[in-house]
Amino acid sequence: MYPMIKIAVNVVIKGDKGGTLGSVLHLPEKIQKTYSCDKKCICVTCLSMGGYANWDVLESYGDIFAAGVPL
Repeated sequence: MYPMIKIAVNVVIKGDKGGTLGSVLHLPEKIQKTYSCDKKCICVTCLSMGGYANWDVLESYGDIFAAGVPL
């Protein structure tokens, strides 16, 4: 079992639920099915301009990720 899985994204387009943001939001479900991990162990971080959108992701969809770190 993995103690933590981190998802690192370069850019997340705010409000783009069908594109980049949609992909990020579906990753935890795919990760849980592929790897042995608890939902409480999946963290997200976004780099560059995605760091700004990371706040939006955590504010709007905080129940999907255990934690997040904008960079």
